[in-house]
Amino acid sequence: MQLLRGGNMKREYLGLKLFITFLASVFVILFTSIVFAQSYESINGIVLKDGSIIRGQIVEMNASIVRIRTPDGSIHVRKFDDVQNFIKDGDTGSAAGYSGNQPAGYRTGLTGPYLGIWGGYTVSPDATYERGPYSFDLDVQQTWAFGIKAGFTPPQAKYFSFEFEFSYSNPDIDRSVFAQAGTDFISLDEANAKLYNYMFNIIAKYPEGKFHPYIGVGLGMSYVEVEGTLRARIGGTSITEYDSDNNTAFAWQILAGVDIELTNNLVLDLGYRYFYTKPEFEVTDIEYKTSMVTMGLKFLF
Repeated sequence: MQLLRGGNMKREYLGLKLFITFLASVFVILFTSIVFAQSYESINGIVLKDGSIIRGQIVEMNASIVRIRTPDGSIHVRKFDDVQNFIKDGDTGSAAGYSGNQPAGYRTGLTGPYLGIWGGYTVSPDATYERGPYSFDLDVQQTWAFGIKAGFTPPQAKYFSFEFEFSYSNPDIDRSVFAQAGTDFISLDEANAKLYNYMFNIIAKYPEGKFHPYIGVGLGMSYVEVEGTLRARIGGTSITEYDSDNNTAFAWQILAGVDIELTNNLVLDLGYRYFYTKPEFEVTDIEYKTSMVTMGLKFLF
C-alpha cells in the first residue's frame, strides 16, 4: 500500500518558476523606485496642495517622500502625495504662505515601495487525509512559520497595497490511527510536511495617523512536500512502508492586523492570517488549513 504517489519534475519546475517570478517582481519594484529617485535634477522647488511653495534643491525623492534643501541649508521633508506640482528651471512663483517649519507630528505615511519580513506561529492547524471515499483526520502540530514580501502602496490610492510574498512552514504530523479492530490497525507515523507558499496579496488599510488597521486577501500557489511512514497490522501480519511525494496546489489566505509606524521608514506589523491549500496526489489528497499569528517589520523606501 502506498502512502503518497505522483511527484514529478514538472511540479518541481512549476514551484521554481513561481519563485523566479517572485524575485523578478521584487526587482521591478526596486528598479522603479531607483529610476524614480534619479529623475529630479531639473527641479528647484515644489508647490504643495495647500498653496505653499518650497524652493531649494531636491536631495531625495521617491513614491513616499520629497526631501528638499532650502538656500539657508535647512532640510524639509514632505509627503509625496502632498505635492501639487514641481517647479523646474525657468519657472517662477511666490513663496508666500510657506513658513519653513515642519508641522508638528509630521510623518511620511505608508505610500511607496517597501520590503518586509515576518515570523508567525500556527494556531489550531488542521489537516485531512483523503484516499478514495475515505477521509481521516491528521494530528498536525503547531509550528513556526516565516516569510518575506515586497509591496507597493500607490500615493494616488493610499488605502490599498499590493504585495508579493514567499512563506515557509514545516509542520510535524503525530501518529494518526486511520482504522483499528482488535489488534489490527492502520496508522500514519513519523510524518511531516514542508510548505513553500508564493502569494499575491491585496491589502485595504486606513492610511492616516500612526496606527493603520488593515484587512486583505491573498491568492497563489503552495508547493508541498510530504513524507511519512505507514504502519499496519492485518491478520497478524505487520506492514511498514515509507513514502514521500510533492505537489503544487492552489492556495489562498485572509489577512488582518495593524501597521504601527516606528519611524518614517520602519513599520511594525502585527497580524493574523487564515491559510488554506489542498495538494492532490495520484491516489491521495491532503487538505491543510490553519490560523496564524504574525509579527514583522516593513521598510519603506
